[in-house]
Amino acid sequence: MAEIPAEHRAHREALGKAITVWMKRNGWSQQTFHDWATAAASVGPWNSQVSLWQRGKLDPKPMFWVGVGRFNAAIASQEFPYVTSRNLRDRLTGAEPFLTADGRPATASDFFSLFIGEAQLNDQYLAPEPEPVLTDDDAKGLSEMCREAFRRIATDQMLNPKEAWEGLKPFCSMLTATELDRFREVLAGWSDWSGDEATALSVPGELGRPAQALNAWGGGTATLSPIAMRRG
Repeated sequence: MAEIPAEHRAHREALGKAITVWMKRNGWSQQTFHDWATAAASVGPWNSQVSLWQRGKLDPKPMFWVGVGRFNAAIASQEFPYVTSRNLRDRLTGAEPFLTADGRPATASDFFSLFIGEAQLNDQYLAPEPEPVLTDDDAKGLSEMCREAFRRIATDQMLNPKEAWEGLKPFCSMLTATELDRFREVLAGWSDWSGDEATALSVPGELGRPAQALNAWGGGTATLSPIAMRRG
């Protein structure tokens, strides 16, 4: 794949930061988009896509923009007849749509124009509150929390450590190869994450990426604390 020019990477990263500000203001996680798409039988957006989008790492296909546009239109209209989950309806009701620079709810083509830098972001999304960082002491506690969850899930599934790691790996697609190696070292008890590492692995407003992988592998039974690599 051809290298993405720095200018275009900057547009992607700026949009990702703006999306994170929007999500935080509405009290949403990546799962909110996923749950809506499932309820609406839409083409997305899915939680893994939103995670990459926030970090400026997503190189989406056209249907991603269609899904995002439909989601934003639903938020703008506040019409969710297909949503049967009370929890999801509560997360969507009263939420604000993502707005263009001239104050309109953004459409699929508006989102794409922002992605490629042919449109300007609304100023309200350009000044996010500074995100707190995680200390080395935080990271040590989070390392042990993830190890305990790993052991508990492995025990429930009657797996030895090697089998458990092989079972967890498919749920770690959001981690880079280097991050995956460090995750394995932490789970094995060879070392703990540093504060900088834990901060880089965190996701504003929700569980960090390693904690999300453990929860997905455990079928939602990991019961990790809400502070597990969480900022904001």
